[in-house]
Amino acid sequence: MDYNFFAKFNIDPLSFDRSGLQWQDLEKIGEDYQSHYTTLLDTANLIASDLFSCPSIHSVNYRIKDRDHLMEKIIRKSLSSRETRFSENNYRSLITDLIGVRVLHLYRDDWTQIHSFLKDKWTFAEQPIAYIRQGDPDRLSRYYKELECEVREHPHGYRSVHYVLCKDTHQLLCPVEIQTRTLFEEAWGEIDHSVRYPYYADNEVLGRLSGILNRLAADADDLGTYMRFLKERTIAQEEEHQRELQEKNRVIDFLRSQINALSIDSRDKQLLDKELGSLRNAPKKEQTPLADLPWLDSLVESNIFKHISGKVEGFLRKSKEDPIPVSMDDLDIMKNAQKGLMDLLKNPEQLKRIIGEPFTSQEEQKEQEEDGHH
Repeated sequence: MDYNFFAKFNIDPLSFDRSGLQWQDLEKIGEDYQSHYTTLLDTANLIASDLFSCPSIHSVNYRIKDRDHLMEKIIRKSLSSRETRFSENNYRSLITDLIGVRVLHLYRDDWTQIHSFLKDKWTFAEQPIAYIRQGDPDRLSRYYKELECEVREHPHGYRSVHYVLCKDTHQLLCPVEIQTRTLFEEAWGEIDHSVRYPYYADNEVLGRLSGILNRLAADADDLGTYMRFLKERTIAQEEEHQRELQEKNRVIDFLRSQINALSIDSRDKQLLDKELGSLRNAPKKEQTPLADLPWLDSLVESNIFKHISGKVEGFLRKSKEDPIPVSMDDLDIMKNAQKGLMDLLKNPEQLKRIIGEPFTSQEEQKEQEEDGHH
């Protein structure tokens, strides 16, 4: 036996004896694994390249478990489960994280698209596990369950979703573990791990500070997701406002072209003016409510959101209340049309015929006039 190995991983040699493993068998597993290392590395690189085809993924990194850590893990698994017997023929099926891939995304709601991408492209060896933090909203747990994930509360506050790709998918040499999390979650996890593990995991002060950093990272995630939602909603509202302006101007142009040829008394003119006024002053649509994103539940209840949300909504309302511009030419046309409209009452049949005509745009009228000349 290699006692340096036992010292390196703090393994009691007597415990190894109780595991049922033979050191020579463990060495054979290590040698076999080392012979496949290059193939595993190529497989990890191929999977990472495939993942980059998903637009919601920000970055991908991966690692291949080294030989000594594999042997250490087999020892600990053998101690925890005497029924599992490892050999050089089955370890690549029993150890699911020989290849570990970390998928990072910028916004929390990007996970939905990533989950669909993984589900469509690969077969899972087991049900995905969504790790949540204590205090996360119940609706988030229900959302994960609806998408066929097992939900577990992580004792150290880690948030991520873990997948194990089936070994038979694309003829993989072994199962592949994929973890998805946001950039903020990754940053907190890296800091927490580098500061507290392995020797300061029980340090109360570091644990409390790590919990505060975890909360700040979660708030940053929620606020970033809300910022994107707010941007997308603002763009949609601006586009809708422009469509309304274009439609109103189109109808006004049509009416303008029609009334130039009409005469009508003051009573009928007032009726038309009223209709045009209602068109210009049509009530604006209500703003789109907050997106139905389960990740934003915690943010909506936070003091920071309550402080800024009113100001944000007020700004958006103000931007929607800008008046529709009316040029001086529009006013002159309406004034000049008044005289011609006065004569329309003398010929009600002409009025009836004009009003009953189907809508024709200026472009179509121009084409019809050109056809008439030909």
